[in-house]
Amino acid sequence: MLKPFWAFYGGKWRAAPHYPPPQCDTIVEPFAGAAGYSTRYPDRNVILVDRDPVITGVWRYLIQVSEREILSLPDVHAGEDVCDLGLPQEAA
Repeated sequence: MLKPFWAFYGGKWRAAPHYPPPQCDTIVEPFAGAAGYSTRYPDRNVILVDRDPVITGVWRYLIQVSEREILSLPDVHAGEDVCDLGLPQEAA
């Protein structure tokens, strides 16, 4: 079981244990946000649906980015702001 990659207002992570487990191999998670339900079932195929272009951009980035690129992202230290790092919005 994975934890969500970020906190999201209205997230399903805490409520998900009260939902029934998926009955099919594919989970369609509407209002995906941080995918609080789907991340509990990493062995399933997942379709995330969200209307927010920032959220969909972040997921598109995370799904397509290489491990090497993720590991090359700079750390944000105390007093720094991620906006000052010059990263694309999805990586920030």
